[in-house]
Amino acid sequence: MKEITSRANPLLKYARSLHRRKYREQEGKCLVEGVRLLEDAVGAGLGIETVFFTERLLAGERGQQLLQECQNRGSECCRLPEAVLASLAETDSPQGIIAVVKYPLWDRAALLAEPGLLLVVDRIQDPGNLGTMLRTAEAAGCRGAIFSPGTVDPFNSKVLRASMGAVFRLPLLTEVSFFALLGELKEKGYHLVAADVRGSIPYWEADYSLPGALVVGNEAWGVNDKVLARVEERVRIPLKEGVDSLNAAVAAGIILYEWVRQGGLIPKKDGTG
Repeated sequence: MKEITSRANPLLKYARSLHRRKYREQEGKCLVEGVRLLEDAVGAGLGIETVFFTERLLAGERGQQLLQECQNRGSECCRLPEAVLASLAETDSPQGIIAVVKYPLWDRAALLAEPGLLLVVDRIQDPGNLGTMLRTAEAAGCRGAIFSPGTVDPFNSKVLRASMGAVFRLPLLTEVSFFALLGELKEKGYHLVAADVRGSIPYWEADYSLPGALVVGNEAWGVNDKVLARVEERVRIPLKEGVDSLNAAVAAGIILYEWVRQGGLIPKKDGTG
């Protein structure tokens, strides 16, 4: 176990670089703060490269167990003073632990090989919205999510927290030829439905056949017109007069669960279908 006392330590400098999307994507790694989120990463089987922790973590049995699990997996564990860890943290209270975690690797062919429900995210900008969508998509039994160019990084720290670890478990396709992939989905028989405030039918009247994909668009501009031209149905959620729109994550949740309900896919309490 290594002791680090300087904020200028090379390991910390490297970790700080992961605050920027450019370096996260270049390295295929992100920073994970807090006990719960790191437990989720460990539980998902991700590679935990480096763990930075303080004495505060060791005050509780849960923290001790998490650190031991990381050590057992071969992670480099470094003890830091609180002030030094704070220089790395993006939250006010990182719970005495921050880790450099390797991205999960998902196989595009495997994701598309079996029918199911997918979430397609078109240029969502707010990290909290994206994280909530991914958390909801996982809970609703989606097989994965696809991102258009211009969407916020799913490994942004705020997305990680809002997703409650779903980013580690739900297959994500980010580095794809987006429009070609939409065409591939249609070739495979996927029924594409877009959430659209100008939609011609209320969401409960749509055909929610499987395999299917729900497209949710940018908070301000909605789904790109080029994407809308490729979907089978554009559905709206009726709103009280004077209300312009719903939060994008809320809208996604409403329609996803209608799809699940109509398809008889509501999970049981034990999580089975």
